[in-house]
Amino acid sequence: MRPFLALSFLAVLLSGCTSSPMTGTWKVVGEIRGNTLTPSLDLKQEGEKLTGVTKSEEGKDQDIIGQITDKGVTWQYMVEYRGSVYTLIYTGNLPEAGNIKGTITVQPVDVEGTFTATKAENK
Repeated sequence: MRPFLALSFLAVLLSGCTSSPMTGTWKVVGEIRGNTLTPSLDLKQEGEKLTGVTKSEEGKDQDIIGQITDKGVTWQYMVEYRGSVYTLIYTGNLPEAGNIKGTITVQPVDVEGTFTATKAENK
């Protein structure tokens, strides 16, 4: 029964309906090697494709790219930290009740952490 539910959810995600579950503002709380991250994401979903912008704690905007599959959701963006540029790759479950949980991989150093993203309520 679970594969059917995942496929049904994916069908809704990929349909042309105006209500896209990933579109909107998401608040992320993550942890990588004892360092807390709290970026805000403004995402737009078009079929399987995700685009958007994240605002770091320092107020810098970074472009987001990502995708949705039947297995979950991924997105990534670049950050500068102590003079070096890194790519943060988020991989999580399909949204359930406005929440996504998963892992963060930092490239090129191949360090991992965890995150939870919560969709902000529409006002």
